[in-house]
Amino acid sequence: MVEVIWGKLALKQLNKAYNYIKKESLQSAIKVREEIFDKPCPQ
Repeated sequence: MVEVIWGKLALKQLNKAYNYIKKESLQSAIKVREEIFDKPCPQ
């Protein structure tokens, strides 16, 4: 299994982008979350 470790700045920027997407479209934000955060890493 591959583990991705996000730096503090990267997490802050990713969170900012996610919140912007969520403000525009909740469905899109859910899709982004599923694709980036909830998707299992390929082996």
